[in-house]
Amino acid sequence: MKLWIKTYVGDKITNSIVLSKKGVSRDVFDEMLKEAVDTFDLSTPVVLSQHFHHFANYNSVKFLPRDFVEPVDFDKLVVENVKED
Repeated sequence: MKLWIKTYVGDKITNSIVLSKKGVSRDVFDEMLKEAVDTFDLSTPVVLSQHFHHFANYNSVKFLPRDFVEPVDFDKLVVENVKED
């Protein structure tokens, strides 16, 4: 699985990272998300089953500030599945 994880303020990307890991599962998704937010020095969002369901069906999921326990300085965090060749 290859993910492009980015934060936005308005329409501007403020942080961006592409991560790749073998396997496609909820656990791999959670590990990669944790690695990205650690790189961005953010708290990990609360990932609900609906978040992963949306990601599995649409190859993308959006986390809003309300999905984080601690305050954040961006409008949204977007996780996109990048198709590997």
